[in-house]
Amino acid sequence: MDALSPADTTTAYLGLTSYIAEKRGKQNQQGTMMINVVNTGEEVERANAQIPFHTDLVCDTLSMLTLSSGPVGGSGILASAWTVYNELAESRPDLVRVLSEPDWPFDTHGRDPPYYKRALLYYEDGKVITNYSRRILCGQPSNGPRTPGIPGLTEAQAEAIDALHAIGRRHELKQSMEKGDLRFINNLAIMHRRDPYGDTTHDHRHLLRLWLHSDSQCWKLPLDLQLAWERVFNDDERKEEWHLVQYSSTGEQHVVPVWDDSDPRPPPGPPPVSKCD
Repeated sequence: MDALSPADTTTAYLGLTSYIAEKRGKQNQQGTMMINVVNTGEEVERANAQIPFHTDLVCDTLSMLTLSSGPVGGSGILASAWTVYNELAESRPDLVRVLSEPDWPFDTHGRDPPYYKRALLYYEDGKVITNYSRRILCGQPSNGPRTPGIPGLTEAQAEAIDALHAIGRRHELKQSMEKGDLRFINNLAIMHRRDPYGDTTHDHRHLLRLWLHSDSQCWKLPLDLQLAWERVFNDDERKEEWHLVQYSSTGEQHVVPVWDDSDPRPPPGPPPVSKCD
C-alpha cells in the first residue's frame, strides 16, 4: 500500500467494494464520497476520543479500509443490534417502545429545518432495523453542542439510548484493525464503537470510509430511511468530492485531491464475471 499513489489506493479500494455494492453515497453537504477518519481534533468522527455505540446514518453497508492503525488504541468494536434488541425485549420492553416511537429529534446542524423526528428502531419485512447517531441526538463535546432551540431528549429517551450502549458493551466483539484490513459491516443490524487512541508524529491512525448501497441486496427500508437513502445515493445536485489525507515528515496533514477533471472517474461497478459451468 505504501507504494500506491492516492489515486491508485482509492481505485483499488473502490474496485474491491464495488463487488459488495454498486452505489457509493455522499457523506456530507460538500459531497465528500470517501471520508478520511483521522485525528484533526475538530470533528468527533475525526478526533481521537472514544465514540459510544452507534450506526452510521445512511448506508446499508459500512466499509472501512485501514491505511494505518496508529501506535495505541483505536480498536473497532462491534455489537449485534439484534442481540441488544432481544435482551431489551425480554428485560425492558418499555424501552423498545420508546426506541420505536417516531419522536426522536435529529439535529441537522445548521440546515433547514434545524431538526427532524423519526424512530431509532424499526420492524420492516420481518427484520429489526436499528439506525441512529448518538452525536446527532445528544451532541458531543469535541463537536460542539446541539443546535440551540431544538428539543432535547426526554428522560425515557436518554435511558433508552444509554441502554443500547450498555447492552452492546456486554456483548461486544473487539477486533484489531491492522494496516490493509478491509471491513464490511451490515449497518442496519450491527452497531459499532471505537476506543480512544493516540497518534505520534510518524504514526497515525488513518481509515478510509465509504457508505455503500446495493439495490438488490439491501433490506427493505422503512419510508423514513428510504427518503434519506435517496438523497445520499441518488443525488445529482451536489458534486462528488474525492480526496486523501497525507502526512509530511513532521506529521502535518495535507489534503490531496484524488482525481481532477483530467483523470478518469472511479469505476462504476465490477467488471463482468464469466459464469463457471
